[in-house]
Amino acid sequence: MNARRETGLSLITVLFFLVVIGALGGYMLTIFSSQQLAVVSSSQASRAYYAARAGVEWAIWGALNDTAATCGGSAGSPASAQFDVDGFDVTVTCSYRCYQEASVRLKVFAVEAHASQGSFGTAAYAARTIRAAVTDAPSHPAACS
Repeated sequence: MNARRETGLSLITVLFFLVVIGALGGYMLTIFSSQQLAVVSSSQASRAYYAARAGVEWAIWGALNDTAATCGGSAGSPASAQFDVDGFDVTVTCSYRCYQEASVRLKVFAVEAHASQGSFGTAAYAARTIRAAVTDAPSHPAACS
């Protein structure tokens, strides 16, 4: 009789350990999936930042080289452009204002670039916005209009 009681007890013990090991395996799988998603999200956010930065640098180059299509033809009227950078939709807005400082007339440009990919609210969504201000003084001030 003692042998039968011991085999029944060992069966319950084995089932208990199987349930505990299964629960730990499921928990580890959940943690692994979460970490994987965090790595992908971080990578996409970094790519969005550099796409927005490319938009800002493009606008600054155009502003400092008097490209009317980049920053508008007249002070206070913003210009905007949209293009694709490595799968990210980039929208660049640029405007400028004229200022008089001593005998120098200069332009101050305000640039904003927004890069996004995916749909808002989904795991694949990534977006970044960068703003910058730059002036054409004192190296080569252009006439303000």
